[in-house]
Amino acid sequence: MKKKIRPADFLIALLLILSVYISYRFLSSQKQGYSADIEFMNSRYANWPLSTNDRKVDTIAAANGQIIVERENGAIWISSAPCPDRVCVHTGRIKRAGEKIICVPNKLVITIESDESEYDAIVE
Repeated sequence: MKKKIRPADFLIALLLILSVYISYRFLSSQKQGYSADIEFMNSRYANWPLSTNDRKVDTIAAANGQIIVERENGAIWISSAPCPDRVCVHTGRIKRAGEKIICVPNKLVITIESDESEYDAIVE
């Protein structure tokens, strides 16, 4: 016995696909951070704006070797580091406010900062 597909089944499938598409668009359109603050050896090393799409590469001389930090298309990442486990390299690209890349052996911290407040409202 074959089951027939009713028009309501098409409507449910269409609504499901539409809700997935809207969710994807909403999550991907959240605002990105405005700048990347780079701290090295407990002092500010640089602050790179992420609003530009141009590529920037910087080499930081650490005690164990060189750390290569790259920026492109509103994201920043560490492409090479001399640390043994390379967690900072495997973190990948970050681009949203509050995200961090931390390289503990080399004392390097990259934080995405935003001008917007992290709170929508404060209730007393």
